[in-house]
Amino acid sequence: MILSYHEIRNLSPEKAREIVIRAINGPLHDLPKKPHSSPNKTPPSLQNLITLEAKRTGFSYRRLKALILRKYSISISENTIKKSSLIKILFLLMCIIIWLSLIYLSMNGISLTLKQEQDVMLTFLSSSTILNIYK
Repeated sequence: MILSYHEIRNLSPEKAREIVIRAINGPLHDLPKKPHSSPNKTPPSLQNLITLEAKRTGFSYRRLKALILRKYSISISENTIKKSSLIKILFLLMCIIIWLSLIYLSMNGISLTLKQEQDVMLTFLSSSTILNIYK
C-alpha cells in the first residue's frame, strides 16, 4: 500500500499506528462499519409506544418525552424519540406534501420559478423543527 505525501499528512498518529498494526497482522481490507450487536437498543415495545403516541398526538419529540413520562412514568431520552422511525416518516410525508402542493400550484396556472420552488423547500428544511429531528 502506497500513500501519497498529502494522505500521510492528513493521518493522525493514532490512525497511522492502527494502519501499521493492521498491515503487520494481516491484509488491509476495510473493516465493516456495521456493529455486530446493539446491547443498548431500544426495546420494540418502547418503540411501538413512541410510535403510537406520536401518531395519536402529533407532538414533537420534547412534548412526547414529557407526555410519556407523565402518562406512563417512563423516562426516555429525547434522542430516542428523535431517532424513532415515525418521526423520519413524518418528515418524508411533509416533504411529499410540499412537493405535491407545488405540482398542484403549477397545474392551476400558478407557476413558480425553479428558484422560488427551491426557496420553498429550503425554508421548509431549515425550519427549527425539521433541524431538531436530525440533530
